[in-house]
Amino acid sequence: MQDHQIEFFKLIKDKALPEVDLVSRIGSLLNLERSAVYNRINGKTRISVDDMMVLIQTFDVEYPLLPSQEKMESIPITFGSLNQQPRTSIEFLIPILGQLQILGLEKKVLIRYVTAEVLLFYFIHFPFLAKFKFFVWKFFTWNRETQLQGTRFFDNHAQVSPDENFYFEVLRTGYDNLPSSEIWHTNILDNTLNQIRYLKDTGLIKDASILVRLYKELHDLLDMMESRTAAGRKPTGAPYQLFHNEATHTNNIILVEAGYQSVVYFTFDNPNLCRSTDERLLTYTRDAIDNLERHCIPLSVTSEKARNSFFSTLHDKV
Repeated sequence: MQDHQIEFFKLIKDKALPEVDLVSRIGSLLNLERSAVYNRINGKTRISVDDMMVLIQTFDVEYPLLPSQEKMESIPITFGSLNQQPRTSIEFLIPILGQLQILGLEKKVLIRYVTAEVLLFYFIHFPFLAKFKFFVWKFFTWNRETQLQGTRFFDNHAQVSPDENFYFEVLRTGYDNLPSSEIWHTNILDNTLNQIRYLKDTGLIKDASILVRLYKELHDLLDMMESRTAAGRKPTGAPYQLFHNEATHTNNIILVEAGYQSVVYFTFDNPNLCRSTDERLLTYTRDAIDNLERHCIPLSVTSEKARNSFFSTLHDKV
């Protein structure tokens, strides 16, 4: 710390005019005696953050340990929901389908997913469960000013339209055609379970048969994922890896490695997605996932004991 402080005062000396009594000038700025200024210049006494900021602004220098303004560059982010929230499930799904179709044209693709919640691509294997998630997002994310006004789940909400069925099928097939590696933790169902509990407690779900069906489909979803994990492949034959993250990493990050089409996605106001193709962010994300994987337990193919324990824990939560 003190070596950097000495360098800091050398930068100030280089900036100051030769005729200026630098010690007096600094003493006047910081309300310090000459001896106190010398102690700071020599590194014997640490300079406070407030005093450091005064000198930075006065002499237009940077402290050696602080990042320069040139390095603190912005990163371009695309966030479609900033202009308009989706009004329907299909409006939300159309851009995702378009991006999957582009990826389907690439010869070599890998999707790496660090998630705090079950992926949309798995919910839509179970349309009733998917409709429940869209019900929650519609009222609690996309239309904040809309009052529920007694609207209950299953009152014209749980029926899956032919158009929705079409998009569900195309999206899950598109994702299943692409190799992927995912990092889950045992809290991955908590958000959905809390949403079910909330709707039940507030009277937005009143029919017990709805609860039974939702919980059954959650069990079915887990069985599907355990089967994929054991095989190490998706039904299409695309490679699949699952890792158990015991550190409860809470980010929702998707890194798509696809040559010139590489892109990173992350949720902002879940389930809304931001995206960026900035090379620095791609590199940072790639390194972060690599580091996280090194601390995770692999569950695919040969890790039968760890896999059984992981999915048993999730079934117990349901």
